[in-house]
Amino acid sequence: MGDFYDSLYFLAVALQLTLLLPLFLPLLRRRPHGLVFLLLGVGLTLLVYFLNRHYRFLPYPGSFVLWYTPAIVLGLYLASRLELLPRLLRFWPLALLAAGGAWGDICLWPWMF
Repeated sequence: MGDFYDSLYFLAVALQLTLLLPLFLPLLRRRPHGLVFLLLGVGLTLLVYFLNRHYRFLPYPGSFVLWYTPAIVLGLYLASRLELLPRLLRFWPLALLAAGGAWGDICLWPWMF
């Protein structure tokens, strides 16, 4: 794709996201349970992964918006629960610290012995 692919791929993703997000507005207005968002995220992620693995329809998967399905679905869930966002953000540093501590233990464990 040339010399600028590494630094400009996000423009293609941003344009696709701009076209895709209005399609989810009816879903957000119904405010479904968080499990619906989880199933949507896992299902779409697995679908895109296996389709790309078997049919190679994405030569550059990082330039396709559905490659970022987990982050998009998390954003859709948070957008549907805006009144809970301040409370969720209050616990974000604790969750980040716990995840970082667990990741550090996992990464360093083989070298500790």
